[in-house]
Amino acid sequence: MFFGQAVKVWAAGMLDTHPPLDERIRRVLPGFAPTNYRTRRAPVAPGTQADEAPALAKQPGGKRAGDQAHAWGRSVLESVAMVGALEGGKVDYARNLISRVPQSLRDALHKNEGARAVVLALLLAPPAQVQQQQLAAARAANAGKLADAAKALAPAATGLGAEFRLPVIDLALPAIKAATPEAQKELLAGLEAVIHADRRVSLHEFVVLTLVRMQLGPKPGKADRSVVQLKNEIAILLSLVSHAGTQPEGAAKAFAAGAKQLGLADLALNDRTSLSLPAAGEALDKLRSLAPLAKGELVGALFAAVTADGKVRIAEAELMRLVSAALDCPLPPMLTQIDPATLAA
Repeated sequence: MFFGQAVKVWAAGMLDTHPPLDERIRRVLPGFAPTNYRTRRAPVAPGTQADEAPALAKQPGGKRAGDQAHAWGRSVLESVAMVGALEGGKVDYARNLISRVPQSLRDALHKNEGARAVVLALLLAPPAQVQQQQLAAARAANAGKLADAAKALAPAATGLGAEFRLPVIDLALPAIKAATPEAQKELLAGLEAVIHADRRVSLHEFVVLTLVRMQLGPKPGKADRSVVQLKNEIAILLSLVSHAGTQPEGAAKAFAAGAKQLGLADLALNDRTSLSLPAAGEALDKLRSLAPLAKGELVGALFAAVTADGKVRIAEAELMRLVSAALDCPLPPMLTQIDPATLAA
């Protein structure tokens, strides 16, 4: 039996009545290191579902790993029921996924400086010229020491696929939150500098920055807003998710499915060219003030949009998890059987 979660998920449950188990243990045993404890646990036995976790490298055929899709057989209600839920197979999958993170990154995650460097390294581009520009921008933003540490970790971090980003950030956050306010500001400044170094912001960069900023910033005020009260912000976020798929012509269909799920027929899809990521970040921040049940309705609409074509791409799955995490509606790994032979086209 467990008095708490068997493994740590992204955010505490919305209805928790006690502090997280790690925090309760730490109050009576200050030297307790949960990350060290978890890495000493026995490995998953061969033949379990965790053996199907994705490899670090790109899949065969030259196709981007994030573009690969998997048939989705759950209804919207069944998908929403995944929020905050843990299943044995998903626990094994998550544990196996973390075990595949390079040891150099896992070692760095134990200290606040290393954890901050890992998160910054996740945003560094593989091309040497671009990476040099990013690091120079971070140094110009008074994050030179952090940039040097991130550069050393870049070879391991840039090789991680999309499915590894959330677990790595999740492991990094406890140490980052324990850092000084000055160190946290340095990280945010470094992230912003690296992201804007090439004068463009990718969806991945936007999500990482938004998540870290929300986790380190003040908690939202009273969460009592309704879907109707924030329908403009919902339209922006729903448009972002609808455009995230690799088939642009399907955005309208995806958006319509999400709007229908919410019962908001008057919502209009934002054009891809007019959809700015800063506006999406502001919208997501405001949506944190939704009432708990309204957040569940929004997550359902996002699922309806993403699964409108009956498939979920890896990039879409991780975007769903990241957005849901920002809304304090944590989702477990969605695709735990990522195998090139069984992926949908």
